[in-house]
Amino acid sequence: VQHHGATASGFRIENIALAGNAVPAAGSEKAPKDMVTAYPGEVTRIKVTFDKPGRYVWHCHILSHEDHDMMRVLHVGPGAEPGAVAAAAVDPMDDVFDMIEEEIFLPFVGR
Repeated sequence: VQHHGATASGFRIENIALAGNAVPAAGSEKAPKDMVTAYPGEVTRIKVTFDKPGRYVWHCHILSHEDHDMMRVLHVGPGAEPGAVAAAAVDPMDDVFDMIEEEIFLPFVGR
């Protein structure tokens, strides 16, 4: 069983806690970054900060995982319902999005 090195394109991630034993993330893991590691049998809880509305890609760094749909678009913008998932409305000719079957819609609250 492999760990997953997931990365974010265009936004910062902050580890909050690792669950299983509900262990708080170490200080160095809480610093904002653009990649987080998820270990087998654990749940990695994160806080994500977006600088502006738009579409962002979230994916695993292991190519075979990415090839098996461990990749999603996060649509951040006004009017999006928190946690709502909808069918992707992406251009099938766009190589970056050709493996993505759903987008995750999140609201954007300006600073």
